[in-house]
Amino acid sequence: MGKHKGRLSEKQQDYLRQKFGDRLCLVGNIDVTRILTDASRQEVEASVRDAIEKSKGGGFILAPAQTHSEINVRNVRWMLEEARSGIRMMPL
Repeated sequence: MGKHKGRLSEKQQDYLRQKFGDRLCLVGNIDVTRILTDASRQEVEASVRDAIEKSKGGGFILAPAQTHSEINVRNVRWMLEEARSGIRMMPL
């Protein structure tokens, strides 16, 4: 069963990871109010790396925290490109 919470803080993520461990899969957590609307490429890449790093110890599906009409397709493309490069660096 899933529940949509929106973007989680680092403290909330840590709590959920401690409570549920690898039985939990987080979805999203890429900010749509700034990162995917008007952030620079470097900011998007840093946000993706941070989300991937914080996801260790359980499942994670990289995605926008929510959706709305102001999301910039260019920034989503940068998010996906950085995710692909990050996946290649992660041990399986």
